Amino acid sequence: MRGWWCSKQNPSAMALFENCWSPDRVLALNVHLLLHPELRVQHWFAQQVASMGRTPHGMTGKASPINRAMKSKLTRTRNSLPEKTRIEIAALLQERLSDSIDLMLQAKQAHWNVKGPNFIALHELFDKVYIDTGVYVDVIAERIVQLGGIAQGTIRVAAKKSSLPEYPLDITSSKKHVAELAHAIAFYGDLIRKAITLSSELKDADTADIFTQVSRGADANLWFVEAHEQTEK
Repeated sequence: MRGWWCSKQNPSAMALFENCWSPDRVLALNVHLLLHPELRVQHWFAQQVASMGRTPHGMTGKASPINRAMKSKLTRTRNSLPEKTRIEIAALLQERLSDSIDLMLQAKQAHWNVKGPNFIALHELFDKVYIDTGVYVDVIAERIVQLGGIAQGTIRVAAKKSSLPEYPLDITSSKKHVAELAHAIAFYGDLIRKAITLSSELKDADTADIFTQVSRGADANLWFVEAHEQTEK
């Protein structure tokens, strides 16, 4: 019910409202609308959001913590890669870190909820995908820090930045979980291959090698999962 009056009376404020989580600010907005319905709500509310360090989509304001971190100077290191290269590589690694965390938890979602005749085999296989992807998370995050960056690995960052498609939360059948997780792994693998190419273009062979290792592991897990939906000939 929070924000019902705001969105009902002024639908244009709804997109802004989604970025505000403080109850006292929500109350302030509703009172403001009651007393001054003729005022420009978006302008007023944008000021409130900006004061919390949030920037609604399509509006100017303070940079998000992620953007601030990427723009800030890297930690001093004796690593011989040029700073410009390290900044670009760290940003690329951060993108794939968010994807990796997302894939790891998608595999766990499948592990917990799968049902059917092949339950135990898939239950254990999905947990393998979770464990393997957890290794990728650690390696990628540590590479960011090695280059002088800050690895941002919270669930909130991953949810905001992941490029993976949403995993359905209402499925239980083994067939559907196999199809959905296979799709997620394949999508992830394609992103990793593109990261290999970009790392090579930026002349960071070490990061390219890390992504190559991740790619091999993802391809192996895709094979294991896809095999459950492929028929014998």
